[in-house]
Amino acid sequence: MLGLTGSILAFYPELDRWLNPELVVEVPAESSAFQLQPVLEKLQATHPHRPDVWRLELPAHADYAITARYYNPEETAGQSFAPLMVAINPYTQQIINERFWGDYAVTWIYNLHYSLLLGSNGILLIAIIGLLLLVSITSGLILWWPSKQRLKSALKIRLRHGFARKVYDIHTLTAIYSSLLLLVIIVTGVMLAQPQWFTPLINQLSPLEQHPSPRVTERSEAFLSLDEIHKIAEAAFPNARMRWIQTPGDSDGVFFVRMQQAAEPGQRFPKSLLWINPYTGEILHKFDPTNVASGDTVMNWLHPLHNGEAFGVAGRSVIALSGLLPLVLLVSGYLRWRQKRRARHFRNQALVR
Repeated sequence: MLGLTGSILAFYPELDRWLNPELVVEVPAESSAFQLQPVLEKLQATHPHRPDVWRLELPAHADYAITARYYNPEETAGQSFAPLMVAINPYTQQIINERFWGDYAVTWIYNLHYSLLLGSNGILLIAIIGLLLLVSITSGLILWWPSKQRLKSALKIRLRHGFARKVYDIHTLTAIYSSLLLLVIIVTGVMLAQPQWFTPLINQLSPLEQHPSPRVTERSEAFLSLDEIHKIAEAAFPNARMRWIQTPGDSDGVFFVRMQQAAEPGQRFPKSLLWINPYTGEILHKFDPTNVASGDTVMNWLHPLHNGEAFGVAGRSVIALSGLLPLVLLVSGYLRWRQKRRARHFRNQALVR
C-alpha cells in the first residue's frame, strides 16, 4: 500500500490537474505576468471571516492556478491537518474551486501514505513500519548473500526453467537490484515521519541551524504589498523564483517566503527562506541552503530524494516505478513461502509413511 500510494504521489500535482482540468488557466495574450496583491485581496474579500495566515503557492508554469492555503478553517477544527485549499486564476482573480485537504483524491492518498489516515499516531506507525522494512530487506540480503565463488553467478539476470525456480529468481533478483533504491526511500521516509529521532545525532555531528519565529514590535499603518515583498525576496536571492509567500496573519507577524534556487534539489519544498518585516521590508532572517553545514544539507535532501524530484522528471519516474517493487516482492515472497510450505508438508507425509 505504501509503495503504490507513493507511486501515485510522485506525480500528484499533475494528477490533480488531470482530474480537475479547470486548474489549468488561460494565459492572456498580452502578458504572462501577474500581480500577487490582487489575488490576496480577492481571497480576503471572499473570506472576510478568515483573518489568519494565508499561504500562496505560486504556479510552476504560466498556465497553472495559484493555490492558497488557509491553515485553520473552522470547518475542520480538530483534524490534525486539513487546511482550506483555494485555487485562483492569477490573471483574473477568479476563484476556481475551494476544497479541504483530505476531501479530494490526491490529498486523501497523501494522507493514507503519510499517516494511514490516523493522524499523528499513524505517522508514528509509518515510521515503525519503515524500521521493520529495513530489518526485512537487510535480513533478506544476509540470507541470500552467496560465497565469493558464487557471487557472479548469483547476480546474473536470468529466469531458470520451472515455476518454483522462476519465482525464486524473480524474488531475489528484484530484491538485490532494487535494495539500494528501496533503502534510500525507506530511510528518508522514516526520517521525514519522525525527524526528532535523528536530529539530535545529526546536530551533534554537524550543528543544525535553528530557524527563528520572529515578531515585529514597531508597527506602522499598513503592510507592504505582496508584490513589494516579492521584489525584496528576489533581490535577496537573485536568479531564484518565489515558490511560496505566507502572510503575517496578525499585526505582529512577518512575511515568510520560500524561494527556489537553481542549485536546490527540492522543487515543491525548496529551502531558500526569508522572514521579512511586513511594514519596512527589512529581512529579519535569511536561510541559504547552498551555504550550510553538512547536517542541514542532509535534512534538505530528505524530501527530494524520497519523492525523486532531486533528479527531475526522470527521478520522479524512477520513484513511481519503484512503488511497484514491494508488490512484486510480496507476491513472489508469498508464492515462495507457499512452495516451501507445500514441500515440507509432502516431506512430512513421506516420513509418516
